[in-house]
Amino acid sequence: EEVANCQVNAFTRAYMDRLSPRHLQLLGHLKQLLRGFQKCLVVGSSCDNKNDSGGSNKELLSPLHFLCRYKLDRINLFPLLRYMEETKLSQKLLRFVPTVDDNDHEKD
Repeated sequence: EEVANCQVNAFTRAYMDRLSPRHLQLLGHLKQLLRGFQKCLVVGSSCDNKNDSGGSNKELLSPLHFLCRYKLDRINLFPLLRYMEETKLSQKLLRFVPTVDDNDHEKD
């Protein structure tokens, strides 16, 4: 699982009782968006279209085309962006970065 997705999941679990239904909905939209990015970035995904010569043809997607291709077109990015800016979500998620346990390295 990707780090950003882990961070959002950990944040949601930690503050589940304190978050309003609207905040939970927006966090759910953020998780869906992160999964869409992850699908697009996976090697051999449908973001890489094969051209006639057998090589890989990378294509740049607009936000609208990205949302439609990954069936995320029900997500309105403007309220999500506003929520992230107003709540300073990126700064809060920094506390939920997964760390490697130092004890694992000492055993080797």
